[in-house]
Amino acid sequence: MGHGLAGITAALLRPRGAASRARAGWLALLVLCAWAPDLDYLVPFPGTASDPNARITHSLLGSLVAPTVVALGARLSGLRGARLRRHTLEAALAGLSHPLLDLLVGVTPLPLGWPLWDGLLRLPFGVLPSAGRIRPGNVYFWRNLGLELGALGPLVAVVTAWSRGGLASRRARVLAGAGLGISAGCMALAAGLQR
Repeated sequence: MGHGLAGITAALLRPRGAASRARAGWLALLVLCAWAPDLDYLVPFPGTASDPNARITHSLLGSLVAPTVVALGARLSGLRGARLRRHTLEAALAGLSHPLLDLLVGVTPLPLGWPLWDGLLRLPFGVLPSAGRIRPGNVYFWRNLGLELGALGPLVAVVTAWSRGGLASRRARVLAGAGLGISAGCMALAAGLQR
């Protein structure tokens, strides 16, 4: 869920009134860019030289494969200049959000620097919950999903409002502060979960 939110956020960061390219289709492509590194759950990819189980799709380079394909598609479809640069940046941000969010879970070591650096990086803490077993009857899955949405949803709303100049009024700033408080609270609860 968080990866999809990150993909949507990449599109929402554009200034108010900026033209969008087939909005629903573009949002779907950005969500796919954000989810793409998890393709290794369906299709096996080789690991690194030091760890055959390392998920190279979660390296910075690996997370940019889908955004590169999307940017090339945008170019081939006739997009040029500032619009092409904006769409390419949005796709890259969506792709790079995946290893960042996974790193913030603090569970799986990631080969972020692959192929230039073969080491694995894992934070000694996590501020986002892990997904757990994705089954409708799994109580922990629903708890973690709620924490993830509570941590990321308000953050996405505040960052989007800020990028569009929507925090000018006192009321908006109070709401943003409340949203950030909810986000921080959910992150604190997630940090206390067993890893």
